[in-house]
Amino acid sequence: MTPISQWGLRLGLFWLFSGVTLAGLAESPWLSSYYVRPLWIHMLVLGWMTQWIFAISIWMFPRSKHGYRERENIRTWSLLVCWNIALVGRALFEVRIMETSSVLRQGSMTLSVLLFWIATVLYVTEIWPRVRVKKQRSKRDQRGVTT
Repeated sequence: MTPISQWGLRLGLFWLFSGVTLAGLAESPWLSSYYVRPLWIHMLVLGWMTQWIFAISIWMFPRSKHGYRERENIRTWSLLVCWNIALVGRALFEVRIMETSSVLRQGSMTLSVLLFWIATVLYVTEIWPRVRVKKQRSKRDQRGVTT
């Protein structure tokens, strides 16, 4: 398993733990579940599930026959960093947006959405060349030999 996939899975587990913990706390009488519910749902869906999909697909789909490329490594690490910074921004400011709206809070949410979009573009540009029709694979790839 590649280091980027390992980190993606570890961070996904962190967001799973955070989301489930927050969901449990939202049931307590001293924390309003109305404000916290979107946050823990985002932690579970965007933090845990989506990040695991990214990490496992990067690990499971082989690279092209040209082997390791430095720009692919930079792209996947950038994807992981952008996605998790966006999640942290959402975690810090999402509840506050519902309470009051200030320019700083709205700007941080906009930045979070922009980082999610950048990470998605990075993921698509990384995984697209890896998904090939069986006819397009070379005979060397079909034998299971990858470089």
